Amino acid sequence: MSLYNIIKKPIVTEKMPWINGVYALEIDNRATKIDVKKAFSDIYNIEISDVRIVSVKEKFKFLKKWTAMKRKPSKKAYITLKDKSKTLDFSAIK
Repeated sequence: MSLYNIIKKPIVTEKMPWINGVYALEIDNRATKIDVKKAFSDIYNIEISDVRIVSVKEKFKFLKKWTAMKRKPSKKAYITLKDKSKTLDFSAIK
């Protein structure tokens, strides 16, 4: 798996303020903690202290006579930087 295919996109919400050096990313379903740590540190050239991975189950929205899928199953990674005062610009890729 390529390093650029492991990390799909950053997650930017009101609940996820990037304080204390923690960043949330959507990652590939087959990726592991080691893959995410290596890809993130190689692409953004930054040191990582911790990686946490959460599997997000699919969520359905039920209507009258049929069912529509609302969200696909995916994985999220919460990455903690070693230097917590450092900010990261996702547009700057090596």
